[in-house]
Amino acid sequence: MGIKKELSFWQDHVTIDKFASWCGNPESPFKVETRQLIRDREYKTVLDVGAGLFSEYYGFKNDGDDIEYTATEMTPKYVEFGIDQGINVVEASIYKMPFEDGSYECIICHDVLNHLRDTKSAIMELIRVASKEIIISFFKPSQNTYLENLSIYNVQGFPYKTEPHATIESRIIVDNETVCEYVYINQQFLENIFETSEKVCQYKYFIAKDKKVMLQISLDDNITYDTKIEK
Repeated sequence: MGIKKELSFWQDHVTIDKFASWCGNPESPFKVETRQLIRDREYKTVLDVGAGLFSEYYGFKNDGDDIEYTATEMTPKYVEFGIDQGINVVEASIYKMPFEDGSYECIICHDVLNHLRDTKSAIMELIRVASKEIIISFFKPSQNTYLENLSIYNVQGFPYKTEPHATIESRIIVDNETVCEYVYINQQFLENIFETSEKVCQYKYFIAKDKKVMLQISLDDNITYDTKIEK
C-alpha cells in the first residue's frame, strides 16, 4: 500500500520510540475514559482505526478487559511492530476497510481525522463498519472555546496552512516540504454528515479530563445521550 505524501512523515521521519513518547501512553486520561465507556456498554468487539502503536490494546490488556481487539494502521513499520507484538492488526486505509457492514460493536478513532483531507469519506466508512457506537478524539484546540477551534476547516476538507497558534509547526515541516498535514474539523460539516446518515441515531461532544475534545456517535436506538453537545 502506497503512503500519500502528507502521511509519509510517520513512516519516514518518526521512530517507534519517538512516536511512543508522543502517543503511546495507554493511561492518558482520554484513553482511560474511552475504555471506561466501552466497559460500561459491555462491548466485546472493538476496532481501533489508525491505531498507531496500539496503546489501547495494552490499555485493555492492563485493565483485564475481555475484548476482541482489532486494529487498522497504514504505516508499514507500525503494522510490522503490531504483528511482532502479536496484535491483530490489518494494514488498511480509513477510507476503505476490509470489513463487512456492522462488523464491530464499537470503533475507536483517536487523533486520526485531523490528518485527513477527505473527512466525509472517513466518517462514512466508520459508520458503515460500526454497529453500535463510534468514539473519536481530536487534537486539543489551542484556544479557549473548542467549538470555535473546530471551525477552521472548509467543506472540501483541505488542510489549513500553518498559523501562529499551530504549536505543531515543527512536526509539519521536514526538509522544507510538508509531509504531514493537520486540519481542524468544522462542527457543522460533521453534523451535516450525521443528520443525513440513516444509521446515526445521536451524537455528543464532551471534554475528557485532559481537555481532549471527544465525540460519541450512536448507531443504536438503545444508546442515547443526554445532550448533543456537552461543554
